[in-house]
Amino acid sequence: MPYFYPWKLYFDGSAYKQGKGVGVVIISPNGAEFEMSNRLNYYCTNNQVEYEALLFGLKILYSIEVKYVEAFGDSLLVVQQVADEFQCLEG
Repeated sequence: MPYFYPWKLYFDGSAYKQGKGVGVVIISPNGAEFEMSNRLNYYCTNNQVEYEALLFGLKILYSIEVKYVEAFGDSLLVVQQVADEFQCLEG
């Protein structure tokens, strides 16, 4: 079975009084870098905006039919939940 080199997705989100925004850096297997950002027009907590940043990047990669991705973020909560290492329970 051949090995496929993954694309890399670095994501970050920020929520502050003036608004909320998401940003991603996507790196192709051959090293090409693409930076994108977007402003959110709805209320999000700090954790929610981190998820929105991850989804923003994944939607971009999905639209160009990327199948192998390594995602990196600075939110330990988001990273552990996506890796199925941590679970939030509502109660």
